[in-house]
Amino acid sequence: MSNYPTVRPSITLDFQKSKQLDPRISFSRSSSATYVEGGVVKYADEHQARFEKEGLLIEESRTNYVEYSYDLNNSGGYWINRFGQWTMTGSQPAPDGTNTAVQLVNNGGGNLYRQVAFQTAASPNPTSVTWSFFAKYGGSGSNEIRILCNQQSGTNEADFNVETGVLVSSSGVETPENGTYIGNGWYRFSITDINVAASTSIGMNFQTQGGTNILLWGVQIESGSSSTSYIPTSGSTSTRAADVCKITGDNFSSWFNQNEGSLAVDINVPKQDQGRQILSILEFPTTSINSFRGIGINQGSIGGSDYVNRMVWWLGGSRHTSGPVVPYEGKFAQSFEAVGTGGLAVNGSITYNATNLNKNLTLTGLFANSTFTCKRISFYPERLTNAQLEAITL
Repeated sequence: MSNYPTVRPSITLDFQKSKQLDPRISFSRSSSATYVEGGVVKYADEHQARFEKEGLLIEESRTNYVEYSYDLNNSGGYWINRFGQWTMTGSQPAPDGTNTAVQLVNNGGGNLYRQVAFQTAASPNPTSVTWSFFAKYGGSGSNEIRILCNQQSGTNEADFNVETGVLVSSSGVETPENGTYIGNGWYRFSITDINVAASTSIGMNFQTQGGTNILLWGVQIESGSSSTSYIPTSGSTSTRAADVCKITGDNFSSWFNQNEGSLAVDINVPKQDQGRQILSILEFPTTSINSFRGIGINQGSIGGSDYVNRMVWWLGGSRHTSGPVVPYEGKFAQSFEAVGTGGLAVNGSITYNATNLNKNLTLTGLFANSTFTCKRISFYPERLTNAQLEAITL
């Protein structure tokens, strides 16, 4: 390829291929967490990095507000078998290899229901909430399940085919995607409502047609515009701590050029709320967009802004409007000069040119924030041309 750069990257982190952390990376998480590997939900210990098919998984902290996420049959009445129409049989094979799923057979009507207390910060209000669950077709009756999300403002719902994972219909919620196939017939489904009042009570209500046989496991309600990794609970809510991933000190300065350079990233960013920093080279670690000082990727419209001490690339939706922004997946590359110009390429095309860069500070580290999956990161110690940026993002 004629426009491909001849200069070699001073660092390349290929998480998708290596499935391990480079020794220069500092990683921590003050809780256990789950991930999917080889069609199975697995459990990572505290401070253990998680690698899925697409690469390194980085997630913000989330809480599962459902107190019994898997033991639906023996929850002491927490899950309500309304009208007693469902036969519930526990100790069924689950996506994590244990026998903790429940088999639900609808004998003619009713539903499986739970109202939970949902507490979130006063701002933003309303906020986004995502419901998710794992389901598998049991082999008889209808292969569809309906999930209703009850709030003070009404009932929102979606119908899914648990045999194929396909979304059948939805109403009153952000348009859901098809289910994600896990393995062994299991899918994970999720729906999101962006207009949930803060400090309210919300419900999760499963319905099927009479005679339907479905397996259910891993029910989750969390604050945010997309589902994150499953957080198991058994008798109380549970919180997964944030992944903290960074390169600082000599491990950073050994490959970073303060005067010019180009950052190339292959990432998958799910739908999430506004103003989230994704991957940044900063003067100091921060999660506030207003104090962002450096270069990097934020969640917002595809484009950019160049300021004194700040050059921000926005991915996926409008920065200034309310509600979540759309997901982003692909290759991204940006170039910079300490004083001068820079460019941004996304999937082979230049989408922004910075014309008034004035960095005027010493950047001290590479920081991963928010929620995304990273396949690969490279840093070139030169300001690549726009044609070269386009070539490395094809």
